[in-house]
Amino acid sequence: MLANLVLILPFGRMADTYKYTYLIACACLLKMGAIGAFMQQDTPESWGTCFCFMAMAVTHQMQNLFTDALFTKNLPSDIRGVFCGLYQFFGSLGVMLYSLLGAHVFDLYGPQAPFLCVGLLDLIWMLLVLIMYITPSVSFNQ
Repeated sequence: MLANLVLILPFGRMADTYKYTYLIACACLLKMGAIGAFMQQDTPESWGTCFCFMAMAVTHQMQNLFTDALFTKNLPSDIRGVFCGLYQFFGSLGVMLYSLLGAHVFDLYGPQAPFLCVGLLDLIWMLLVLIMYITPSVSFNQ
């Protein structure tokens, strides 16, 4: 939690400075790397496991911050609040549903399976961002 509090301002500055296509893709790649490293840890009490968990939390924060910045800078002001509210609502709904799904996946396939699912979802998100970047009707000029 302390790492998130310390890094939120530099990440906000990055969101104001660089293109979102690069930032979101970079955050997804870093998160997938942290998940992969976490899955290689043998002991839950090790410093490596602690570092991997912090990296997963920080990269998740990066994804949320960059997506929020993307919405607030590119949506028209008359619908911005509605879309940000919908984004938060579906994010909360996703956390609740994935908690349930992750528990079942854990029980069926083992302790690494929920993390593989998150990595797969991040890969899908990266592909969607790439498709939107290639599509000429979507503007990522900010």
